[in-house]
Amino acid sequence: MATSLSTIKNLKVGNASNYCIFISSQKYATLQPLRRQPDGSLTKEKPMPIIHVEMFAGRTLEQKRAFVSEVTRVASETLACPPESVDVLFTEFARENWAKAGKLVADK
Repeated sequence: MATSLSTIKNLKVGNASNYCIFISSQKYATLQPLRRQPDGSLTKEKPMPIIHVEMFAGRTLEQKRAFVSEVTRVASETLACPPESVDVLFTEFARENWAKAGKLVADK
């Protein structure tokens, strides 16, 4: 059963080119980004891809730069989105903070 919307408003966020639509119902509330088109109309933006990378610590900045460049290029081409919309987040772990098959990786 569809939930009827109780409130829909255009809200200005930040500068004049950033807008959001606020949608709320009895079950949820969300703020969706909108983009002003050249003709002045507002359209919903597609959600940005956020790519999370979990890995052992120790890669160099050069390796991370090369990785981010390639991941961004491939995500942009595959998902048909601008490279500016692709976010890559690194979480690095020390080997003593990662376990596999019941043993710390640092002990292998």
